[in-house]
Formats: sequence, C-alpha cells, structure tokens
Amino acid sequence: MKSKFAKAISVCAIVAMTGLSTVGAATVYNNVSATLRPDIMVKYNNEAIELKDSNDELITPIIINGSTYLPIRAIANLTGLNIDWDNESQTILIEDMTEEKDEIGVRGVVKNLVKGKDGVTFLIEGKLDEDTMLDKAYVTVNMQTTVMRNGVEITRNFAYGEIKEGDIVEAVFTGPIAKSYPAQAMAKKINILSEETNSPVINAKVKAPDVVGKIIEIEEGGKRVLVDSKDTTVNGLIWITINEETNFFENISEDIAIGYRNVSREFKVGNHVEIIIDGAIMESYPMQAAADAVAVNEKR
Repeated sequence: MKSKFAKAISVCAIVAMTGLSTVGAATVYNNVSATLRPDIMVKYNNEAIELKDSNDELITPIIINGSTYLPIRAIANLTGLNIDWDNESQTILIEDMTEEKDEIGVRGVVKNLVKGKDGVTFLIEGKLDEDTMLDKAYVTVNMQTTVMRNGVEITRNFAYGEIKEGDIVEAVFTGPIAKSYPAQAMAKKINILSEETNSPVINAKVKAPDVVGKIIEIEEGGKRVLVDSKDTTVNGLIWITINEETNFFENISEDIAIGYRNVSREFKVGNHVEIIIDGAIMESYPMQAAADAVAVNEKR
C-alpha cells in the first residue's frame, strides 16, 4: 500500500542518510554534492504549498545524485504524522498521529436549569454508558465553554437562553469534579444533540407508544420484527417495518427515553420494544405497520 508521502507530494521528498556506509561496527560518513533548487514547486493535493522550518524560513528542495529531497519533519507535519528523533540510537521515529478524543462526562436530558449573570447551570440526567463517565451531573456552561449543536460548533452565535429543559445534551468536563451526587463540574464543551420541540420523545407523559412488547421473530436482517404487543393501542401480534428514517432510542427509566447514536439496530429475540407507529395499521394477521420511533431496552 502506498504511503501518505507518495500519494500527497509531487516530488520524491523524504530525507535519506545519503553517502552513509558501514564497515563492521564503525560508521563511515561520506560527503556528497547537493544542489539547492528553489525553482522546484511542491504540491499537496494538487495545490502549491510553501514548506517552512521551525524558524519560519522557507525550505528549498535539494537535489542529490538526481533525486529530490525535503526535510522529513516538514513532510510529516504536512501529512499528519508524528516525527521524533532518538539521539541515543540515532533513529528517526515516524508514527501515525493519534487524535486525542475528549471523554464525554455525561449525556442526557436537561433539567433544573438556573440562569446566572455569567453562565447557566443545569442537571443532565441520563444513564452510564460505555462512552460516558457519569449517569447524571450538574454542569455549568460559561463564556469559556465550546458549544456544539449536533457536532457543529455554534459558540460565536450562541446565547445561554437557547438551552432549555428537555434538551438532550452531552458535556465534556474541565477542571475538578465535585464528588457529590449528582456530581458538579464546569463544561469544557457541550453538544446539544436535539431540542425539546424537535426531538421525537417516546415516553408516556408526552406521547404513548402504540406497540409495547417483546420481539418474537426477526426477518430481513432486522428490517422487520414481529412483536407481541400487550396493553396498548395495539394488542396482539404485529409485524413492524424498520427503515432508515426510523428514530431509535434507548429507555433510561419509565418516563425518560433519549436518542442515542450508538443504540443497536441489531434486534434480538426477547428485546423489549416500545414503538410509535408511522401511518395506518394493516388489519391483517398478524397486523402490519411501519415504525416512526423505536425505544429499545435490551436488558428487559
């Protein structure tokens, strides 16, 4: 497989230990003749670029024995690689750059919102998930907090009043976390995943599900599930069709269900589901309908 270097740079551009040879355990260094070539253009993704060193000086390509060379650090920085030097072993170290990912402190529904002069504090109540630290926490958002909406930064145009009780928010903490319960922390970053007025909610206080029961059969790789529904609008067996437009949720408690990007769509026989129907129900046996929203509880 070609490296990032070969794909990205339009010249042969990796530094080499030219003129170096070894005899036994001793290293012999030979001088070579090199030519500076400021007329050589470097392109990255077909766009001309200027490479600079640590002193912000322009780097000029070098020709040695017919091959073109550029400093390896400049190329590594350009292509997103880490470069280091091990002086003891006289070794150049090149590694893929690993992007540090913020750990999500808490994700859930906004409650008990209190607005202050310099920010806003509210309770985020959710559940402890694989990618979160806590199930609930009081979070303070202020001028230093980066604000996202569905992954897009909106900090510059954001006002504290835009956060409302019922919103679904995930928060990344900064600084110490108060060891109370719920915990208390400052938010380094928040991501508003959806808003109360736009997010489909599947709890009985807002909109009761039409189908409640266990999955007893699965077809078409999970695109159709047979549910034994009881004590709701629909009683009896019903085939539910799932498509890409279906909203998925995971039940937190009896009266809270929030949308999760990582809710499994791989149904299993025995899963407890609560479903809001989209459109009419076909009066066949079993009945048939399409799902607008599905809340899954894999542990029930």
